[in-house]
Amino acid sequence: MFKPLAQYKYINKVFREHPLAQHNLKKSWANYLLYNVIIRIKNTPAKFKWVNGLNIYTQKGDSCLGGNVFLGLMEFHESAFLVHFLQHSELFVDVGANLGHYTLLASGVCGARTIAVEPIPTTYKRLCYNIMKNNIRNLVDIRNVGVGEKDGELTFSNFDNNAINYVQENENNNSGLKVRVQTLNNLLGGKSPKVIKIDVEGYELYTLKGANEVLMKPELEVIIIEINGHCRRYGNTEEEVFSMVRPIILNGITQIAEQPDLIDRSIFINMPMIDPAIRKSESEILSYVENIRPQIFGLICDSLVSILGAEEKQNENLPRMADFARFVSKAEEHLEWQEGEFVNAMNENRLEALKELNEYDPLLNAITAYATKKKRYGFVFQGTPTMLLKDLTSLTAAKPGKSGLPDNPATLSKKLNGLKPVLREMGIQITDKKSGNKREKRIDWIKIDENEAEGTDGTVDLG
Repeated sequence: MFKPLAQYKYINKVFREHPLAQHNLKKSWANYLLYNVIIRIKNTPAKFKWVNGLNIYTQKGDSCLGGNVFLGLMEFHESAFLVHFLQHSELFVDVGANLGHYTLLASGVCGARTIAVEPIPTTYKRLCYNIMKNNIRNLVDIRNVGVGEKDGELTFSNFDNNAINYVQENENNNSGLKVRVQTLNNLLGGKSPKVIKIDVEGYELYTLKGANEVLMKPELEVIIIEINGHCRRYGNTEEEVFSMVRPIILNGITQIAEQPDLIDRSIFINMPMIDPAIRKSESEILSYVENIRPQIFGLICDSLVSILGAEEKQNENLPRMADFARFVSKAEEHLEWQEGEFVNAMNENRLEALKELNEYDPLLNAITAYATKKKRYGFVFQGTPTMLLKDLTSLTAAKPGKSGLPDNPATLSKKLNGLKPVLREMGIQITDKKSGNKREKRIDWIKIDENEAEGTDGTVDLG
């Protein structure tokens, strides 16, 4: 909990960084103070004017909606994008609608049709109130249901703060709330949205797993997903969420994909720095692409024809995306590539990415260093995860958790299972064994470079 002074410093920082509030700090502060006075006086939701003739009905604790009063527009970039992208009568699906921020924008500003999904009954009633008071009920289909991997029932938290309730899948809590749950496939019943927004406090992966049919619809162009680290409460990673949606282009200076499972499904392209002498503006690039569009389209069509007419090629060295690799390989002759050239390129690309991953993953770094040091003993390690964590901690000369290593044996075991494919590619095999009542792991080198058979000594810098 913030101390008062620290809280005001934080709010001022938010104002200064917000695209709207930063230009009129005095007005933002005045609206903030007035808002807090009003919601503390009124026992019922207070009415505040918003955008496009809409009103916000909010009360104490409604930070997710009330922030619009003094910021102008919460979650500015996502909200602004939605308003400019979504068109009249198109279908918007608001999963985790809460009090209706995105629903109000979609239907009240854009004139789009909305299916608003909110599982918590008290929040659902407040959502209905905001929609009815703004006279957009004819555009909004409101569903008091949760969304998950399969139809059934789940236990949700039931906090007074409507913005932070979540699925209590692995928690023993008698105060939890039983809620009916549907897959997005069944909930939509064949409808085709243009945009889907998902804010389910970490349950995104399971929501997407129940939406495989929806994700394949050609009408769906945008998915807005809140990623805030809460997926870890269910043992998931953010990159696993990315892997559930259609092909994504991730752009960055540093390595963005840091999870082996995502790397296995990725093609990495290193873009060289553009010589200033040949740098072009965006309009020039678009004009050039437009001019050569017929050639590009012709090449794609010719390649597809050659693929459809080619015989299936067998390749024993297929990458993770085997069907995709086989499909493209059938066009090798038409594209004047050598047989097997595409698959080899994909495998080399993936292996290079896995090598780079070693620099970013402390556990992977520690395991490879540990295995390299132990090469001389035939097998590297056999014992419990507790014993292995002790060895790794000693090797890294750092405390668990502070070095980037797992802070307990159970987490170590789980993360090692996820790293198995990567380690195998690097020549290290991890197998699970059972010795009496104890579960053990064995680490072996399966590819040994004779020049490095003696291994190395010393500690590992996880910097």
